Amino acid sequence: MTPLHFAAKRDSGSASWKRADPEVSLHRDHGALSGECTVRETGEQCPARKYRDAEEPCAHLCTIRKALVFNDEADDGTTIEVFERDDVEIAAADAHVEDAMADGGVRR
Repeated sequence: MTPLHFAAKRDSGSASWKRADPEVSLHRDHGALSGECTVRETGEQCPARKYRDAEEPCAHLCTIRKALVFNDEADDGTTIEVFERDDVEIAAADAHVEDAMADGGVRR
């Protein structure tokens, strides 16, 4: 078996190397899994979903899903979790309300 030369891919700025650094979001929306995958450099939708089928998960999203199924850890040792979109939106709204309440207005 021939060794793989990842450094050459990185150093040449190959398309494969660039595609391997996406921004991936996998969450639950009313119980159903939903996700986005974009190219970090351009912000465009992952080519696998853009040019093939936007309704099908790309390999990046499949990797995250597999990590969840097998209880894998992230590189920093934290547990990989899928959040419920509604919970995040409610938490963000609560934080804004708390900030507004803590302000207390102008004091003289």
